[in-house]
Amino acid sequence: MLCVVESPADQLAIEEAGGFKGRYFVLHGHLSPLDGIGPESIGLDLLEARVAEGLVEEVVLATNPTIEGRRRHTTLPRS
Repeated sequence: MLCVVESPADQLAIEEAGGFKGRYFVLHGHLSPLDGIGPESIGLDLLEARVAEGLVEEVVLATNPTIEGRRRHTTLPRS
């Protein structure tokens, strides 16, 4: 299981809550097309490559409940 978060602070908060026992993938922030920040800028291409390796069975999206966070869910490839 792989938990996708936006920042190291988000990862730390989840770890301190103690509810997740798995690996993390930390994005480099959030999408912001108006600011020129696209999927590759935050590492979504790296996430896609990691999932494509076939070692990840489940992905948990733990991104912020903002317009950008919701957009990220629709940007991620689905298998």
